[in-house]
Amino acid sequence: MDVSQELVKYEVTDAVIAEMKHQYMGLIVKDPDDAEGFTAAHNARMIVKGARVGTEKKRKELKADALAYGKSVDGEAKRITALLRPIEDHLIAQEKIVTDEKERQRQAEEDAERARLDAIEREKREEEEAKVRAERAVEEQKLQEERERLAKERAAMQAEQERYARVREAEDKKLADERERIEAEQKIERERLAQERETERLAREKQFAAERERLAAIEAAQKAEADKIMAMRRRIAGEEYERQRVIEIAKAREEAAAQAKADAERQAVEDKAREEEQRQLAALQEAEAKRNAEQEQQRLDAMRPDIEKIRAYGQALFIVPLPKVEEKSAKRFLAQAVETIQAIGNRCMAFEAPAAKEGEPCTPK
Repeated sequence: MDVSQELVKYEVTDAVIAEMKHQYMGLIVKDPDDAEGFTAAHNARMIVKGARVGTEKKRKELKADALAYGKSVDGEAKRITALLRPIEDHLIAQEKIVTDEKERQRQAEEDAERARLDAIEREKREEEEAKVRAERAVEEQKLQEERERLAKERAAMQAEQERYARVREAEDKKLADERERIEAEQKIERERLAQERETERLAREKQFAAERERLAAIEAAQKAEADKIMAMRRRIAGEEYERQRVIEIAKAREEAAAQAKADAERQAVEDKAREEEQRQLAALQEAEAKRNAEQEQQRLDAMRPDIEKIRAYGQALFIVPLPKVEEKSAKRFLAQAVETIQAIGNRCMAFEAPAAKEGEPCTPK
């Protein structure tokens, strides 16, 4: 069935819908007392409803023709199949007379060959087992000889270990005696060194006491001289401090005035720069908004053919002929499929261009 030919049977075309949208989408009811606006909106709705109901009625008429055609095709196919089935069954039965005998012969040959191969395999396995037993006996003899040799070596090693233990014991005793002698000598040396350190400590303390007395006398003389100098400095510092304070106050006032002037000039420059920056930013934002609007309009114009195709595809889904099924689960599945297809068709016919991002596919969620 040519879907494009069937679609032109609908009287409500895209051009008609576009005209309705142009005329009626601007109608507005201002408030509950706007009788004129209500009447205009009601009359327009009835026109749109009439177009929708007419389209639905036409859809049902087109689907009725498609269903009748599908039933006719299925019935004829079933009748022809019923006539051919007995002939095919007869011929299959005749073929099986030969094919079953060939299969029986082939199975018998395979059984005989399998028995021959099993006998050969069994003979080989017995020969291999005998060979393995002989090799195992030879290997066992070698292992026994090796065990005897290792036993002799272990006995010799045990004797050597006992001799080494006796030598080690004597050596350990000798080392222990030497360690005791060295520890005794070290103790005597430590005591001697401790006595020497104590003697040196006492001598150093005596020397330090004399040095402290000498330093105390020097410190007393230096303190008296420092007190004399400090008294003189305090007198001079009082006179100099007052003179410097007057000079610093005048200097601080001049610096404050200069700083205030510099701050005012810097603030004026910053305000002017900020205003220029805001003006440039506003100009950039305006240009960006204009460019985005132009790009969005170009995107919508480019999508318009795809939108029309998707909507036409959604309308075509409603006139696809349905197969005739008899089994209950098949009927239930077909009903669910029809419901799903209708939902897809409705979504496709309502498809609009998404705003500033890729659109979702016209499939039910």
